[in-house]
This record gives sequence, structure tokens and C-alpha cells, in this order.
Amino acid sequence: MKHTKNLLKSVVSMGILATMLVSGLGTQKSFAQPKSTYSYGVNCNAYEVFGDLYSKALKNYYKAIDAPYKAMVETAYNLTDNLRYEFAGEALLKVVNNQGFLKRNYHECEAYSEGEYGFMVGNARMEKALQYWDEKGATIALYYRNAGDAKPSFFSYRYEKKKNPDMGGFFFYDMRGKIVDMWTFDGFWNPRNSSAYYADTYRCKDLVAFADSLIDRELCQYAGPTVVKIANNSAFLKRNYTREIQYSTDEIWYEANGEKMYKAVLYWGEGGALISLYYKNENDLKPTYVVYRYEKPENPDEIILATYDMKGKLIEYWAPNGYGNWFVGNQVLE
Repeated sequence: MKHTKNLLKSVVSMGILATMLVSGLGTQKSFAQPKSTYSYGVNCNAYEVFGDLYSKALKNYYKAIDAPYKAMVETAYNLTDNLRYEFAGEALLKVVNNQGFLKRNYHECEAYSEGEYGFMVGNARMEKALQYWDEKGATIALYYRNAGDAKPSFFSYRYEKKKNPDMGGFFFYDMRGKIVDMWTFDGFWNPRNSSAYYADTYRCKDLVAFADSLIDRELCQYAGPTVVKIANNSAFLKRNYTREIQYSTDEIWYEANGEKMYKAVLYWGEGGALISLYYKNENDLKPTYVVYRYEKPENPDEIILATYDMKGKLIEYWAPNGYGNWFVGNQVLE
């Protein structure tokens, strides 16, 4: 019983002290004897102790509620680091919708498109961007089609490899987390960054659409890893395309990067072979190159054939009928 009374007294005392501090009674001006150093010191110490405890409690509170969102950002990094960038958007959906977290952990910067300078997502111009910066740059940005829009239309994630800042890029998603655009720094496709993986079958149609959107804007160099993921998913290709194997002869042969290929495995759609896998030697189990065929929806005669190695590096592309140029290595041949 004695312990209960002491506890009750402590609770009441703390309540009175908290009320005094909130109402201002704990300041120097509230004392009947403002010149009393002793009284002033006691109350200041109490205020500092209470304030320090409150600050620590608040800090720990936000640290706890922010932890899951920091984990989501780390998940997005790990996915992108392993070239699974099309999945990173879904991992970030809750993050981009939590402005409290963004403002607590990043510096917010509001910017607008002006004149020739503008924020672009694919072919669409955005009038406003809310960027959230850390010490290295804008990690997350929200894009608004119109300056007065209450909700963003897209968001982006900035990836930068921790041990090599030259390897990185920006990846753009709609507000459902579906990837719509990307551009990367030099070196992002370094083979040591990640090995190609087998994309989930149900995602491959989205990957085809994404590869098409990049190649349509002649950004063939960015489409490589996506094309490799499609090429590696034989289950998807066999279910959606007709498989055919052809061999080079002395009269007709397949060639890539100036090399003669022994065999080609073609996956045919309505307009042509979407994916062609080239094998350099007769006994090779894995292809050396993959050729991706893109045709413009409104004009099937306008096509681009882009060749990549199996790490996703662009080797060459060919655009007959004047749609583009013949590209080999870093040279464009008219």
C-alpha cells in the first residue's frame, strides 16, 4: 500500500511539473522572487531534464516508425544493384506516399520546368518536381504533370553503387510502381555489377513493353539488361512465340559484331522474330548474343534490330527503311 501511495505521489508530481512547463509557470518570469539564483537554477534544470527526455523520446519514436521505410529504400537499392530495377518501384510505393518520412530524412526541394529546361518522364513533360535530397543528390523525386496537381503522376529513384559512384542511374515509375523510363551513368552495366537473372514469367510482357518504349526513342543502350531478361525466360518465349532453330551455311550465315555465328534460335511473333539467340560455336550451351526486334506500332515497316551481349551491353543496331542509322560499337555509319 505504501508503494502504491508513493507511486501515486510521483505521478501527480510529474503531472504538475509537466503542466507548469507547458503553461509557462516554469520560466524565470513566473517566480515571485525572480532574483533568486537558487529558484531559477532549480527550475531551469528541471526544464532541461524534461526537455531532453522529451527530445530523446520523440527521436526514438520517429526512429522506430521510420525504420520500415528505410528498409524499403534499402530493398530498392538491393533490387537495382542486382539489375532488378523494374521491381524497385513497387518496393518504394509506401515510401513515396509518406511525406512525413521523406521530410524527416531528406531535404525537400521544389522545382519547376521553365522554357527549354524541363523535367521529362519518357516523352511527357512534367511541370513540377518535389525532390528529396541526401548528401549525394536527389534520392527520390515526385513529378507532377501540372503545377497545380495535388497528386504526382510519376516518381523516380536515384541509384548509386555504394563502392563505385560512377555506376548508377535514375529509374522512373508510375504511381503503381510500374517502370516507365530510365537513364544511367557510365559503367552501370559492368558485368561485375550483377549476373543476369530469370525474370518472373508474368512480368515479361511488361518487360517487352518497357524495352519497346526505350528502343522507340532510340535509347537502345538502356534496353540491354531488359532484353537479356526476356531472352533468358524460355518458358515465357515458348508460350508466346514460335521457336525455330537455324544453322549457318557457307552460302547464308548469321553474323554479330563482325563474327560468324554457328546457330540461331529464333522466337517468332506475328511480324517477325522478337528474340534471336546467336551461338558462336556448335557445342555452346549458352548464346553469345541476343538480337531484339522492335517495330513501330503505327508502321510495322519501321523496325530496329538491336544486338546485345548476354550482359546487356549494346553491340550494334540496325534500322532499315530510314528509321535510324546503322550503329557499330561507338560509331554511327550513314
